Amino acid sequence: MYRPSIRPEVEVSVFGVTLLLLATGSGSPIGGGHNIETFTPPEASVVEKADCLLPEIQTPLAGAVQWPQIDAPPTITPGYPPDDFEPVAIVRCERGEDPNGQLTIDAIHMEGQVDDVYETFRTLSQRFAGSGSGSSCAVDGRPPVGLWLVNRDDHAIRPQWPTTPCGYDLSPLDALATLHEVKREQNVVDGLAADNAGVCPQTVPTFSVTIENNPPDERQQYREATELATPIADVGRLQICRFANADVPVEESRNRLTADQSRTLMQTVVQLPLAPPCEQSAQRYAVIELLRPDGSGGTHMQVELDGCKRLSLGGHSATTDSLIAALTLRAE
Repeated sequence: MYRPSIRPEVEVSVFGVTLLLLATGSGSPIGGGHNIETFTPPEASVVEKADCLLPEIQTPLAGAVQWPQIDAPPTITPGYPPDDFEPVAIVRCERGEDPNGQLTIDAIHMEGQVDDVYETFRTLSQRFAGSGSGSSCAVDGRPPVGLWLVNRDDHAIRPQWPTTPCGYDLSPLDALATLHEVKREQNVVDGLAADNAGVCPQTVPTFSVTIENNPPDERQQYREATELATPIADVGRLQICRFANADVPVEESRNRLTADQSRTLMQTVVQLPLAPPCEQSAQRYAVIELLRPDGSGGTHMQVELDGCKRLSLGGHSATTDSLIAALTLRAE
């Protein structure tokens, strides 16, 4: 039976915002004592056309296997947009579904203020100075899996999302939100249904056992600070992974919600009240990675299915019976 490892986590408050930090053996998790430097990533390569079926795009969007990102270098590396590249459209790769319920990888052609999008990707990136400082910011987030800038000749580049010392710059996210879809090309993934539950994470976040008093309600600030990592209204079809035994987690079951169920779930989550103090230890819980159809996001939301029945997302919320029922429905 599959037993995932446990990822240690720490919650800290930074400027009034609760951030989830990955425990690292060295360095300062929020960069204390480290200088920040700006840099320009290597220039992006211009290729003949946008391609949403590259292995490093299709495999994580399909979600049917663990994608060994460290061991598999990308076929086409994202980079800094060249000065002489003039995009007229954007292609975004997404997880989709055909009329027969089969999984598709969709190429979404988008137009609008493309120049504004181009300029946001030419924002200089920032990082902690010095390679090997050991600093690790811990908001678990990632940009879209496959995004292309396309010029009049249909040539394309993969822009690298500009970074900050603790994540990604939000400017491209805001600029992309102003575009409109003009065409969608669907590519069926043979042998996979759109509701395929995929593969659950190998590393499971821990869940603290007690809450002392009621902490300040900083959940909305957390969501705003982690907007790229924490999709709400634009969430994709959510994968529900259920585990038993909090000390040595064992995967029990998994399934994938529909698009409507996923959006309804997140609308419910953001309206939940704070959880009261509790000292019970849950024996069953669900882990849900919040992702958009384009693979961006990455925040892990946890829900206790018994015990105190709390939900963890930038703070601890009290759940409802209907929410617990929705998370335990259709277990595979």
